[in-house]
Amino acid sequence: GILGQGPNSQLADYMGVFRFAIPDDVEDWRAHFVWTGLNTAYNVDFAAGRWMASGFAVGNFGQVQTEIPEQPDQYDKLTNVLGLAANARAGFRYGRSTRDTITAEFVYSSGDADALEDGTYSGVVTGNTWGGPGAVFGGTGTYLLFPHTNVVNRFYAAVLDLSNAGFGVSGGVLNLRYDIIRNKLSAKLGGGLARSNVQPVEGANFIGAEYNLNVSWRIMPMLDLDLHAAYLDLGGYYDSPEIVEPDEMMQAVRPRDPWTTFVTLKWLMF
Repeated sequence: GILGQGPNSQLADYMGVFRFAIPDDVEDWRAHFVWTGLNTAYNVDFAAGRWMASGFAVGNFGQVQTEIPEQPDQYDKLTNVLGLAANARAGFRYGRSTRDTITAEFVYSSGDADALEDGTYSGVVTGNTWGGPGAVFGGTGTYLLFPHTNVVNRFYAAVLDLSNAGFGVSGGVLNLRYDIIRNKLSAKLGGGLARSNVQPVEGANFIGAEYNLNVSWRIMPMLDLDLHAAYLDLGGYYDSPEIVEPDEMMQAVRPRDPWTTFVTLKWLMF
């Protein structure tokens, strides 16, 4: 498309990722990225016992290079890339049902405070840098703080991408689920907090706190009817003109606290 793809794409802001601003006088540039990490999990479905745990740590490394003016096919370093993302999740099944559970989760990604001024981008680069919506970090159980997986548009959350537009993020999520009627009707209460690891100009680190609930009715095996609701209390992060589009006086106007409620019908045979 005309907006392009990749580290210098004009879609970067929409995708919630960091945009590597390439100087206008540069005709050609290239980027090399490598991701390496560890992912581990134990009993994530609570089928083999009462405890579960999972986690990952991924580092991304690389370099963005720009062509040297008047020297075709000769490139010079614009910036190094050195970022880290990590996640840890643990849970306990306190009742008879596999849905009588309490889970806690921690999310982290490094951020960059000075863009490319020091020659190193220390934030995270994800698949959203290159394409359409899809590489979201879902599954935390939040709806407005982090993306949720049971919605049509996953790009409406406060933290769209794990990189948090290059600022990085530290967040925690807690979910308590209870089977009101065993294997038939369940309810979940949840919540989460998130802060930016880099403080935006004229704003604060605190992004917001979410409170949510879910009621799920299993009509038959693999056919569920769910009611969802969530409210997000926004923090001082949204007082920054870097985050919120400023008004005529160049002052950021914090948006209203968002909320949502919706119903889903999930049929895995469809």
